[in-house]
Amino acid sequence: MRTHYQQHYQNIEGHRHIHGANLGICAKAYVRAGAFQAMTAHEEVQLVSDLEESGARIVWMARNCVAAISRQKG
Repeated sequence: MRTHYQQHYQNIEGHRHIHGANLGICAKAYVRAGAFQAMTAHEEVQLVSDLEESGARIVWMARNCVAAISRQKG
């Protein structure tokens, strides 16, 4: 999986990748979109879809990113 990700991920402006750790949303847009939905997975993808439907202006940036690491179950 890691190899596939590294081969296909493009860290370019306008990329359209959705990573929950990298979302920055103003409070008004968040409320207008209906906030996070109660889901078992991919709630950040749904939120971005809801933001788009609500008319929010979305900027897809590569220059301000967060490096996330996976957590080990303990």
